[in-house]
Amino acid sequence: MDDELVFKWYPKPRNYVREAREHGLQRTPARTHPLASTPKATGVTTNGTTSKPSTAPKPDQTTPQTVTKKTATFVDPLLAMADTAEYPSMPPSFKTPLRKIDGMLTKEELVGPWNIKKEAILTQYTTTEKMTFSSSFLPGEEKVAPIVTARSASVAGKIQSRLESLEQLDNVEVGTVKEVLNLTQQEYIARLDQLHHKLQAAWRDDQRVTALKIAIQLAKLLSDTAPLSFYPSKFVLITEVLETFGQLVHDRIQEKAESGHNDNQNLEFAKETCRNWFFKVASVRELLPRIYIEISLMRCVRFVEPRAADGEMIQRFVKMIRGIGDHLVASYVRCYLARMIGQLAPEMTHQLGFLLEDFANLTAQVRPEVLERSTKAEKFDVSSYWLLHQPALEWITESYGKEMGEQGLETVFSLADKSRNCKGLLLNCALTSFDPLLVTKNPIRICGLIQQNIQEFFPTYMLCRNFGLCLLNGDNDQKERKKVLNEIFPLIIAQKNSTRYISAVEVWTEYAAKFFTAKEVNRILADIIDHLTPDRAYHNCPSALLRILERIVRHLRSFVVLLSMDKFMPFMDMLQQDEVRLKAAKVLLEAFGKYERDDNMDVVVVDGVLFASKILHDSITSLSSQDEKRNAADLILQ
Repeated sequence: MDDELVFKWYPKPRNYVREAREHGLQRTPARTHPLASTPKATGVTTNGTTSKPSTAPKPDQTTPQTVTKKTATFVDPLLAMADTAEYPSMPPSFKTPLRKIDGMLTKEELVGPWNIKKEAILTQYTTTEKMTFSSSFLPGEEKVAPIVTARSASVAGKIQSRLESLEQLDNVEVGTVKEVLNLTQQEYIARLDQLHHKLQAAWRDDQRVTALKIAIQLAKLLSDTAPLSFYPSKFVLITEVLETFGQLVHDRIQEKAESGHNDNQNLEFAKETCRNWFFKVASVRELLPRIYIEISLMRCVRFVEPRAADGEMIQRFVKMIRGIGDHLVASYVRCYLARMIGQLAPEMTHQLGFLLEDFANLTAQVRPEVLERSTKAEKFDVSSYWLLHQPALEWITESYGKEMGEQGLETVFSLADKSRNCKGLLLNCALTSFDPLLVTKNPIRICGLIQQNIQEFFPTYMLCRNFGLCLLNGDNDQKERKKVLNEIFPLIIAQKNSTRYISAVEVWTEYAAKFFTAKEVNRILADIIDHLTPDRAYHNCPSALLRILERIVRHLRSFVVLLSMDKFMPFMDMLQQDEVRLKAAKVLLEAFGKYERDDNMDVVVVDGVLFASKILHDSITSLSSQDEKRNAADLILQ
């Protein structure tokens, strides 16, 4: 008998987004609503003769059907739908919102993650230094609209008026810009809000060039990085205004495209208006405001060319950003471009790899001694300077990782391996942006990259902490886990700053408690005691010590094992603040009641439980509420 044939099946690689775009049927405008009960009759041409259209009722006449719809108590939902339906009179690329074309994400799905990121940036990056605000639209210098004469009402007058307005764009900074010095952060934000309102008011008053000038001046503020610690927040605040400007321009062009009944004429009006706006932006001489304004108007390009938001346009922006000399400014322009690509062309997210590659290549040209001198002038260290790039680069890698997955992670790791100066920054963004299951597939390689970062300025403790957080959610074998712990923990021990040390060791204590035995946990507790006992540094980090206790108890559920560690009680002695000791006692008693079921308890366990119960009992005073007394009694008597 012949041997049976055995076939090995392989899954076919699929790109569902591309397939949906290639095989989807093209939509065509419908002249009549399919649910309309009485469509309008039109003349029909047959054999060269035209039949007469059916007689329609006069405006003052009322058909029985109209009476039924308007006066009857029962409303037919199909008739109501037909009554309110819009009959599309132009291509769907203009009637349909941009985000609904080609399977784009909804506005809520796009804006939600950025809103979370935005709030985190505004909270973290603040300053107490004084700042300077430059604008020609500051309060007290109101712009007067020009008087409309008979000549300006003519066609030639309108053209002349527009040319004069465009010439004013070149004179934005010549003799008209005022500077306000010594502004606090709150005052600076208030000035930005005032200009935001002025931009909207100018738009409502049909002063388009004034609105454009305000947007240009705000974009120019992003060229000033002082003070460095506030720059990420400044970027968030100013780009919010640019978003408003871009949306206003888009809505105006959309309105022109949808107004009237002549399809071709509407399309030409929309295209002409869109071209005019891009011509105005092209007249801006400075590179940075021109890039920001053009990116904010990316959503309008589809009116001129529906598929213009593709790789060619993105590549043009990528090359333009290379002309920005300040690396911090360039990083946030790349972040803004990545945001717009994610909103308007998510299928082109793979282009973000060019932004990451440019960042790695251009920062490699930075000379450390020059950067150190420039940051020292602003009383800023080099390590903190590179951390300022993290929000921008993190958003790019996060957007890139969602689309590219494992291939994107390999790209970032390769850039980190080859780069100078930003090796740690790229690696840290990969650890915080990509799926932990992907990151931990090759933990030994990451250990090598972290060890190489010691010679750079990026803080090693942050890499160790984020790597540990990924490993907690990873799925590695025990041999790899042991090797990773032996390679990373010496880097944590080398940290001299107690705050940085406790931030990293907090995660790795849970790593040891989750995947190893009490022996490894006891060794880490001994090192914590050795680091924090000198100069009583444990007074500066009580919350972190309490979190370490919670992580240990969560995984080492046996009180016999927990109290058998000779370093556990000395660790508890570092919790000297009354409030922290009380919380620690509650953690121990809750864990005891949840996990300990043995009636024949060891004497050491009994002593530990009584110790925690005494702390909780002594915290009850005459001022304690009934709920506090009840909760304490429940924990002690369980």
